[in-house]
Amino acid sequence: MGKPLNLLSVEKPQTAGLVPPVYEDPAPDTFATSPMILLVEGGPLAQKLHRRSLEKLGCQVQRVDNAQAAIDASAKTDYDAMLLDYNLPDKNGDTVIQAIRVREQKTQHYLPIILAATHSTESELAACRAAGSTCVLLKPISIEDLRKALQTCGFDVQGDA
Repeated sequence: MGKPLNLLSVEKPQTAGLVPPVYEDPAPDTFATSPMILLVEGGPLAQKLHRRSLEKLGCQVQRVDNAQAAIDASAKTDYDAMLLDYNLPDKNGDTVIQAIRVREQKTQHYLPIILAATHSTESELAACRAAGSTCVLLKPISIEDLRKALQTCGFDVQGDA
């Protein structure tokens, strides 16, 4: 078993044929409203903490607590980004990422996915990067790391830290 990666790891998704948008600075009206984030977290305490942090950063949050619900919700609503727990009750995060990236091949709507991991090995996190996660955060997630991850996804989040 490998050791977990440190803090924030941001890499470009490795998806065939679908290139995520490149954000230098958000376009003036691109994210004029609060970004709508799909929070996918199985643990009640982590749900509450992540929701609170996202809302402090000015995000609107909708929550689901398992992988299948995340796949279904992201198919019905064009979220601006997803905060995804790696260890969900029904499936691992890489399964969710793969399903969304396959669907994106048809829809051409790219969804930035911020992966939240606890006790994940380098090989597990590498699988998530290969599947197409936008960035990886290790729990516990500070509000500042969450802000940086959202900025990596192209959001000009300010809010209270």
